[in-house]
Amino acid sequence: KTFNRKTNKLIDWHELLEICLENPIVPATLKGIRNNKNFIESQCVFVDFDDSISCAKFLEDCTKKEVIPNFVYQTLGCKESDLANAVRFRAVFILSKKITELKLYKAVQLAFLNIFPYADKNSFKATQFFYSGKQSQIITELPTCIERLIYLSTSYALEQTKTDKQAKDLLHSVNKRNKRYNICVRNNESPIRKKKHFDSDKLSKS
Repeated sequence: KTFNRKTNKLIDWHELLEICLENPIVPATLKGIRNNKNFIESQCVFVDFDDSISCAKFLEDCTKKEVIPNFVYQTLGCKESDLANAVRFRAVFILSKKITELKLYKAVQLAFLNIFPYADKNSFKATQFFYSGKQSQIITELPTCIERLIYLSTSYALEQTKTDKQAKDLLHSVNKRNKRYNICVRNNESPIRKKKHFDSDKLSKS
């Protein structure tokens, strides 16, 4: 229940994988009891999936969107015998750099939710406690680029806006946050909001 310098441990992500299969974990450095006020830093994001999609389908979506987890593993409540068909699993993304600002970390977590809206929303807490799991698979050794993640997330969020004003307000808040945290996104190029129900195939046929 209490975390301090004695319980904090700096490890590489291969060690992290082993810990996730054997022990509960809070994937952040804390300076006391588990709450947002005691958040110090983190360099990884855990994303839970609970009966919304199979692990194999999720990894296909990751490849399509080019947002690849470092590893995945089944959570304890999963009844499937193999990881590919598991519908209760966890994906772990190692970030390209450490995040020391709680607001930025929450923004990165929200970015993952925008990109993978079928993920368990309850898992996106800065100091979430995760139980151990079983059956893991390493997917990539490359970290997730925070700048690209924010850009992609903004594009998906813009698609959900219904008016130009909503899109403009969203871009304003995103650009303000990016400037505050020195996040350089494609030379400050703003993602373009796609028109809803626009059929490019139909246009090309015409």
